[in-house]
Amino acid sequence: MAWRPLAMVTVAHAEFVSSDHGVSGALSVARFASLLGVLVLCGGVAFLTLAWPAGAGVAAARRLLWSAWLLGTAGTLAALALSGPASRRLPMTSAVRTGVLRETLGTNAGHAWAARLLLCLLAVPVLRALSTQGRRAVRSVPWCIGAIAVGGALVRSTSLASHATEGSNELLGVVADAVHVGSAAVWLGGLAVLALVVLPRRDADELARVVPRFSSLAAVAVAVVIAAGTVLAWELVGGMQALVTTRYGRLLLVKIALVAGALAAARTSKAWVDRRLALTSVIGCDRAVITPFVLSVVTEVVLAGGVLTAASLLIATSPAR
Repeated sequence: MAWRPLAMVTVAHAEFVSSDHGVSGALSVARFASLLGVLVLCGGVAFLTLAWPAGAGVAAARRLLWSAWLLGTAGTLAALALSGPASRRLPMTSAVRTGVLRETLGTNAGHAWAARLLLCLLAVPVLRALSTQGRRAVRSVPWCIGAIAVGGALVRSTSLASHATEGSNELLGVVADAVHVGSAAVWLGGLAVLALVVLPRRDADELARVVPRFSSLAAVAVAVVIAAGTVLAWELVGGMQALVTTRYGRLLLVKIALVAGALAAARTSKAWVDRRLALTSVIGCDRAVITPFVLSVVTEVVLAGGVLTAASLLIATSPAR
């Protein structure tokens, strides 16, 4: 009957591994949701302020920002609760235990998630002012200062849970990471507003005003993303060999490939803007004219989602150095 204890140990081990994998998977989803929500929220506010001030009075745009806030806050809260069970290899049910949460709040990861949760709460007055004042808010200096302060702090909070300080130059890594994430927010958050709010309105005059502004803004943001990302890659990988011999390096290559695909789609969008945008002002948003632009934007958004997935996996992976 010696097989019974062995079978019991095997089953217990399988249950533990399954539970461990379940907590880690849930934490990855929470981390992705938090990052996506923060980027769309910060980038969406930047889009309304710099490219489409009139959009602050559009209900759909405000709903998108509140949805991003809800996603980011829920993801951050879930990540805070799951960090302890994931690091200590406890079952998911332990996430609601006061003792486990208290221990998590005493760690660097707990500090990072708690700080981001607090900043999400501080974003509420900014969004409420936008909801009640509309276009007047984005033209108000106090509101803009508040939005920049909260948005910049939210962007900075992502570095607290990343590997930015683990390179050879800690200060350079922190600065490069903040610039990288901030520029990514401008690009990806702007894309979200463009795809989900601006394009469905099919307003030719509005497209003629908004798209060129965002196109110029996105071009600068993407250039900064690439430059800061190159610095981060050098700090955390250190050489070409590590790109193919380590898990971190291979994930980084996947992320680079997805960024390249998104840039190709963006180039297609830019070509449409240069050739056909003026035509929409003459004949309106005719389906045959605007469909290529819509498809390229949707492709860019999908690939951007892949980039964010790779980024969230990189955060959970030890650097190659």
